[in-house]
Amino acid sequence: MGIGKVAMGQADSDQSVLELPSGGSLGFAGFGDPGGVPCLAFHGTSSSRLMPGWMFPHESLTAAGVRMVGVDRPGYGLSTVPGAAEFSDWPRAVEALADHLGFSRFAVLAHSLGSAFALACGPTLRDRLAVIVIASGMGPLQPGERFRSGTRDDDLYWRLARRQYKWLLNPLCRLSGTMVARSARGDPQRFFEGFSHRLSEADRLTTQRVLAHTSAQPILIADLRESYRQGFTAMAADLLKYTRPWGFRLDEVTTAVHLWHGEQDPRVPLTMAHRLAASLPRCQPHFAAGGHLMACDHTSGILAALTGAF
Repeated sequence: MGIGKVAMGQADSDQSVLELPSGGSLGFAGFGDPGGVPCLAFHGTSSSRLMPGWMFPHESLTAAGVRMVGVDRPGYGLSTVPGAAEFSDWPRAVEALADHLGFSRFAVLAHSLGSAFALACGPTLRDRLAVIVIASGMGPLQPGERFRSGTRDDDLYWRLARRQYKWLLNPLCRLSGTMVARSARGDPQRFFEGFSHRLSEADRLTTQRVLAHTSAQPILIADLRESYRQGFTAMAADLLKYTRPWGFRLDEVTTAVHLWHGEQDPRVPLTMAHRLAASLPRCQPHFAAGGHLMACDHTSGILAALTGAF
């Protein structure tokens, strides 16, 4: 296991790599109160273990008494996890990390396409999980469902994934990832202008508020860069997994779930969030104004849900 410390604005992030007993490695980074309530955070697409550093401000985590550990999902950042071919394989790696960190009981939080990875922990880890928090999370697609997102590009990616056209999906994801990674290496101000321009109005306003904290700006850029450290196929792998059976049933997730979703989310329709909430036995939904990044506007409520479960 290699350990390093990287200073990022007001937060010191302990960045480590855990060699897994079953082979492969798991990258993770710590944020917030080192002695606080433990929570493992699973990022979405074009993100990494560094996601908590800009989504949940350091002062908010420490004030709430939360120790949030961002975890690289398979194929992102520093994680390889060759045995995690399906969502239901992921909890074994999560349990190994929790044991390594000394977490006997902990929470998991997921954003966007990290949702299935968090929910998969429910049937396996059971009593070790205090709560599952899902922010702007994707739910299972129904057989034959014609999924519609807020952009033509996303619709194309989902259509190719649904048809399992890996031969076309992989190069398209590589092209879009290359463009994002290249722009993230250039002038930061120009990057953020272009980044904001591609967002919906709700997410543009949220991003402006987040980036008003100058400490968040370098973390967000570093997060994007880390997401493509191993290349550009992890995004395609995510989409393909989500269009297949998840390997577990939602009614097997008996852990308490708090689901947060923006009413103007352009990437995951509100109807899907309602359906996901209704399919979980112990789900408390929180629907509010906002887009796909609405978690940034509701950090106090999300952190209260985490600490209230202990």
